Amino acid sequence: MVKFARWSIPIFALLAACEPGELQVFTAADGSVAPRLDMSMPSTDGFTPSDDLGARPDGFTPPSDAGCDPDCTGRACGPDGCGGSCGDCGAGQACEPGAGQCIDTESCGNGSLDPGEVCDGDCPTSCPAPATCETIALQGTAAECTARCVTSDISSCTNGDGCCPSGCNATNDNDCDAMCGNGVVEPGERCDGDCPTSCSSSACTTRTLVGSGCNRRCESAPVTTCASGDGCCPSGCSLPGDADCALDCTDLGSWPSDWAAQEDAALDEMNRHRATGYTCASGPRMSVPAYVMNDQLRIAARCHSMDMAEENFFSHTGSDGSNFSTRCNRAGYTGGPRYENIAAGNSTGVASVGQWMSSSTGHCDAVMASNANRVGIGYYRKSGTMWTHYWTAVFGQGG
Repeated sequence: MVKFARWSIPIFALLAACEPGELQVFTAADGSVAPRLDMSMPSTDGFTPSDDLGARPDGFTPPSDAGCDPDCTGRACGPDGCGGSCGDCGAGQACEPGAGQCIDTESCGNGSLDPGEVCDGDCPTSCPAPATCETIALQGTAAECTARCVTSDISSCTNGDGCCPSGCNATNDNDCDAMCGNGVVEPGERCDGDCPTSCSSSACTTRTLVGSGCNRRCESAPVTTCASGDGCCPSGCSLPGDADCALDCTDLGSWPSDWAAQEDAALDEMNRHRATGYTCASGPRMSVPAYVMNDQLRIAARCHSMDMAEENFFSHTGSDGSNFSTRCNRAGYTGGPRYENIAAGNSTGVASVGQWMSSSTGHCDAVMASNANRVGIGYYRKSGTMWTHYWTAVFGQGG
C-alpha cells in the first residue's frame, strides 16, 4: 500500500466523492493536488492516519495548523510562524537567528568582517606593551577570526610591577610613593592624620615643634639653666641661685654648694681653735684632736637649721618637739650625741664659730670638748625670716 503525507490547506476542492476506504484527491488553491485516505476506512496493514505518508517533492512543509497563515516575507530560512520552515540553508551556511538569512560559517579569511568575527586578514598575533597599571592579553585565534587584545586594570597591590593601584600605599606596594594625608604612616613619615600642631612642655623639659607635613614632631630637651620661677631645678642648680630647687636636708648632694662651703669653713675654724687651745668663758681649754665631719650628724644639723628657717623660729627644740639627740638618731647616727650649738644672723661659718667661742653659755666648751670627736654642721638661708641665716652644729663621740 502506498503511503502519502497527511496534510491540509486552507482552501481545497473536492473533485469526487469516494466510498469509504477509497483514495480521495484534493486540489489546493495553487493547483497542486494531494491524495488523502478516508479517515473512516479501516486499515488492513496497521496504517493509521498519523502515519507519515511521504513528503511533497517540492520541499514545502505544510503548516500544522489549518487556521494559521505562514509568513516568510524577507526570510530565506528559519520558522514561518506556523510551525513550518521558510527554507533550509546550504552546506557551509547557517541560518542567522532572528534575521532569517543564510550566512557563511566558513567565511574567515575572505578579507571581510562577517558577523561573529572581530578581525579578518588583519588579526593580531601579539599585543603591544600595556600602559601603566594595565595588563593586555591576546584572546581568541586568527584562524577563527576571533583574535583580539584585551586590556584590564591592575587592582592588586604587588611589589615590583611598576603600578600603584587605587587603594594601595607604600606600606603594601613598593611601587607607591609615600603620600602625606592618606592616613597611613608610610616609610619616611613620622605621622599621618595625627601629626601634632603644638607641643606642651613639662617642668624640666622643653618640647619644640619641628618639621613639616607628615614629619612634624615634638622634640624634647632638658632644662639646664638655673632660673627661678620656671618650675624646674636642673641638675647642678640649687638655692639660692634657683628658687625652684626644693632642698632635701637628708640628701647631702642636694645642698647648695656655697652653703656647704660655708659649713666646711666653720669646721676649719673650729679645728684651728682645737689645735691651739682656747680660753672659754668657763676657763682655758687645752688643745685637742680635730673634729671629723660626720654625714649623719651633718644631716641632723642641716635639717634643724632648715626647720628653724622655714618655720621662722630659733630654738634647740624642733617644730615637731624633737631634741638634738632624737634628731641624731633619726638621721642614723650610731655614735653618742654630746652637744648641740645653734646660731643665727651670720652669713659665714667663721663668724658663726666666733659667736660660739665668745659665748658665756657653754658653746665654746662644746667646740673645745675632749669627749667629742665627730661633728655635723648645717647652714640654711631664707630671706624674709627673722634672722635669714641659720646655723646648727651637732657634736658626738664615735660613729
